[in-house]
Amino acid sequence: KRKRRKDYVRDKLKVFIFKFLLDDDYTRLDTNQGKVDVIDPATGEIVSVHRRIWCVSTNKAQQHELFLSSDYYKQFQAENNDATAGYTVWMEVLLQVGTFVSDPIVQSCVDEKISCLEHLMAAC
Repeated sequence: KRKRRKDYVRDKLKVFIFKFLLDDDYTRLDTNQGKVDVIDPATGEIVSVHRRIWCVSTNKAQQHELFLSSDYYKQFQAENNDATAGYTVWMEVLLQVGTFVSDPIVQSCVDEKISCLEHLMAAC
């Protein structure tokens, strides 16, 4: 029986991290930064997505823990014989597929403030 390639888990993990990064529970839309073309690991096609920012701390270890507790990780394990994703593997894959997600910047907060203002004005 052939041995698996060293990056086998990384290839399988890309799809799940990509979906995780598009989930509004973990990252949020940042319309002030525009769109970017990325490769969807599930299809291999180039897709245009809005840039996103993290909803949680910019601490990568905490973001890794958040992924490990997500349904995306559970699904990854179910489909890959309980394979695991350590911090190093997480960071390598995140750097490859997460090019459209960044840490919050001052301009990113504008969306949140405008959205709150619109809700307040609609309520009055």
